[in-house]
Amino acid sequence: MPLNSPERLKFSYHVVTDWPPLAWLAIYRSGSKSVDVFHGCAVENTDEWFCEAVWDGSFAEGDFDRTGVVFGSGGRLRNDAVCFVSSMAPVDRLHVFRGPETTLVSNSLPCILRASGMIPVRPDQGYIPFFRSIDRGIEDYEKDLLVAPMLPTRSVSDSQALELVYSQNLLLSRDGISTLRKPTDDARFNSYEDYKRYLGDRVTGIGENLGSSARAYRFEWLASMSRGFDSPTCAALALPAGLKRAVTYNEGRPGVADDALAIGEHLGIDTTLHDRLAWKHVHPCEDLFIAADAQGKEISVASLGDELSQTVLVTGHGGGYLWRANDRIPTSSLRRGNYSGLSMTEFRLHRGFIHLPLPFIGMNRESDILRISLSDEMQPWRTPGKYDQPICARVLDEAGVPRELFGQSKTGLSIRFMIGQDRWSAVGTRRFSKWLWRNARRFGLDMRRIAALRCLQIGLDLLILIPAGGPRLVRGGRRRSRDYLARKFRDLGGEDLAFDWAIRSAAETYRRPSAAE
Repeated sequence: MPLNSPERLKFSYHVVTDWPPLAWLAIYRSGSKSVDVFHGCAVENTDEWFCEAVWDGSFAEGDFDRTGVVFGSGGRLRNDAVCFVSSMAPVDRLHVFRGPETTLVSNSLPCILRASGMIPVRPDQGYIPFFRSIDRGIEDYEKDLLVAPMLPTRSVSDSQALELVYSQNLLLSRDGISTLRKPTDDARFNSYEDYKRYLGDRVTGIGENLGSSARAYRFEWLASMSRGFDSPTCAALALPAGLKRAVTYNEGRPGVADDALAIGEHLGIDTTLHDRLAWKHVHPCEDLFIAADAQGKEISVASLGDELSQTVLVTGHGGGYLWRANDRIPTSSLRRGNYSGLSMTEFRLHRGFIHLPLPFIGMNRESDILRISLSDEMQPWRTPGKYDQPICARVLDEAGVPRELFGQSKTGLSIRFMIGQDRWSAVGTRRFSKWLWRNARRFGLDMRRIAALRCLQIGLDLLILIPAGGPRLVRGGRRRSRDYLARKFRDLGGEDLAFDWAIRSAAETYRRPSAAE
């Protein structure tokens, strides 16, 4: 090393045993020679890199910063700088807080809030539209969440920006931190076979990575399947890479059967059936899901319990947009018109699994994929109407799944307690209600408003208990009443208050590291 040259940056690791196993927080102080990394017990680490991730390359080499096909997150030292790597899919994200002398980066929003001593300032449009903005793609979402010191005297004038980073990387050097585009390859898809081969190669690489003997914390494949197009297609594509197990649910939404047991049998996958609402009794945890995206629609996954630990969960999120044959204008910004899958981003850190929504592999070449879907070669697999996904139909046809078992109607597992379609758990309801009463003064709530919010919740619960069938007039009245009560709950700030509760509750998981004080 030349004389008078600064010592190269290095990682200084600190295991926090009572943190969620896959959570991590990196802290860099200006002028320091090291980046402090606080992490849960299942985060892999070496002198040059750390991660809770899988990618399409050698695990031992740790080159997850040099590929665009990575799920999970981590950090890599190169040339006296750290590249923080996010998932390629916008169902997970990194969080950056820039203090006067200190920069914090984490894969958990509650964690970075707790470490920085900040709490969110409610966006003018509300939390749900703020998080939902990622449905516009990674070029056009709301990046900055305003936060303020966790003090009774705080005001909006004290607020600072906490940046949310989706599907891009971050470069931290002694000069500061900036956003980087992920590496891309030059693959082009001229035919269905080109595209399928590309997906197969990438998934095979991930399969070799997740089971590497160099890992201290190995993973196994697990797929989530429904009767739709997307998730069975993803399971079929992962079969050659070693997928052997899948989970399915009795319903996608109230009264809509959606189990994929027959599909699993034809694919030769050991498939277990779960109750869509079992999470209420197994692991009531609305806070971990609502803290991720202010809605928490994927909370059914909590019913799987330990079955999720040390797995790479393959899902079909993004496929309903990408694989649809229609006349849309394609982009390369991962725009998909919804943000399904995002609510798992905090819960998965607690349960110890990595989320892999397979349709995002190659999604930046949406124009090629759409052209293939509309091509003459795919005509035998086209379906009349709007629910037309010929790539999925062909993959499953080639895998030996009878056509009548999948893709007959649009499905999708979803718990919608924020709009009155499903009830909260008894534990979650009780915790939220107690929190409202205790924090009424902090949020400027009078007793009448809190009582109104509770009455609206009770009213929605009672409507949900009414059988879904009956004459059309009764069904319509039930739906209109539900929509009215849900709108009143929202107008009174109930949705935003639910996020305020959830993010503070989830942050209690993270004992504040001494280095952040």
